[in-house]
Amino acid sequence: MELGRIAVGPFACGAVLNHWIVGRSFGLAALGLPLPIPVGMPVLLLVLGAVLLFAMWLQAWRRNHQHLDQRQVLQFELLARTEELKREQADLAVAREALRQHAIRDELTGLPNRTSILEVLDREMSRAVRDKSTLSVVLADVDYLKKINETHGEPAGDEVLKEVGRRLEHAIRSYDAAGRYHGGEFLLVLPSFEADTGVERLRKIHDAICGKPMVFHSFSLSVTCSFGVSILFPNHFYSAEELLERAAQAMSTAKQDGRNRIGFFARTEG
Repeated sequence: MELGRIAVGPFACGAVLNHWIVGRSFGLAALGLPLPIPVGMPVLLLVLGAVLLFAMWLQAWRRNHQHLDQRQVLQFELLARTEELKREQADLAVAREALRQHAIRDELTGLPNRTSILEVLDREMSRAVRDKSTLSVVLADVDYLKKINETHGEPAGDEVLKEVGRRLEHAIRSYDAAGRYHGGEFLLVLPSFEADTGVERLRKIHDAICGKPMVFHSFSLSVTCSFGVSILFPNHFYSAEELLERAAQAMSTAKQDGRNRIGFFARTEG
């Protein structure tokens, strides 16, 4: 109830009602007129009025709190759904990254696969031509891999390839690249190949692979590799296929010369 600008609660309303009734009754009695309501009745009316107003106030209070509870439930459901969507988005991002890695990585060794390493080669060749710098391409083939598979089984051969890949990753520089090219062959792309340091770099990579026996759970193997190296010099604009063919020829020569060595094929003429 509101009187003027003053907000009045249910009990105050009852008091006002009682005051009005009592004043009216005593005024009529003073004039000698019959009282329309017994003087004892204001108390009862006060109680009834207070109860009625309290009931109305309680109903409004419950209605407001019911709406508040509903809003709280909706807010909680919204927050829960938001968190669920965040988890779904995170799971989707993980799945997309897994698919991307599957598309560019060799499943056995974890190195870039053939398609991916060839893309690196194309990119580095373009950079070398633009910067007029040298670029070396290396085909590294595991010697006697077929014999290892026949003697120890293909799972042993797979372990050898995984270990070769691991050793390659640790041996090359951060801006070099190594990937599985085909079967037991790995392709290395080495930018900025300088004559005074490049050969020594290749020897270190070769020694990192072949310098120590590979120890597995039930056996150990001394594994060797043959390297075939082709070098792209500045101002020579031949294709990646030609560069790879020269590396393959150099690797074949290394195998014919006894394996476990580095063979070079370099084109210097114009």
